[in-house]
Amino acid sequence: MAQILAPTAGSTFRGGMAVTIRGAGTDADGAVPASRLSWRVDLWHVDHVHALTPDPSGAAEAVVVIPTRGHADPAVRLRLTLVATDRLGVTDTARLELVPDTAAITLASQPSGLRLMLDGVVRTTPFRSVGVVGMERDIAVVSPQESAGEFLVFTGWTDLGP
Repeated sequence: MAQILAPTAGSTFRGGMAVTIRGAGTDADGAVPASRLSWRVDLWHVDHVHALTPDPSGAAEAVVVIPTRGHADPAVRLRLTLVATDRLGVTDTARLELVPDTAAITLASQPSGLRLMLDGVVRTTPFRSVGVVGMERDIAVVSPQESAGEFLVFTGWTDLGP
C-alpha cells in the first residue's frame, strides 16, 4: 500500500517554496524499498499540466521547489502521485493535491479609469486580482494614454501601503 507521509492533507504551497515529499509503501512482506517507489509531482492548471523536475523516483524522501514564474492563477494545484511496486510487480497509488496560499492585489491609477497591464493583460483601473503567494507578476503601464481628452504620461509607482 502506497502512502504519502508528507506533506499532509490540507497543506498549502507558495511560489519558491521548498516542499519536502516523503512516502512509503508496504505489502504482505513488510516495507517496500525506496527503490520501488515512483513519484510524479505536477502543477495542474485548468486544462494543462507542468511536470516538476527533477523526478524524485527511487527515493522515499525528496525536496521539490515550486517555481516562482508561471501560473499565478489561484486555480493551480500541486498534485503528488506516489506509486509503490512490490516484489511481485503489484502496484498501489496514493495521490495528494495541495492548493496554493493566495493573496489579493489592487491596482489603481490617478486618475481612475486608466489602463495597466497585469501579466500581459490590459485592465482598466481600479481592479483587484487574486494570485498565488510567491509567484512573480508582471505589471506594466500603457503610456501615454488619453483620459478626459487629455494625454497622460506615466511618471512613477507608489504602493500607498502602510
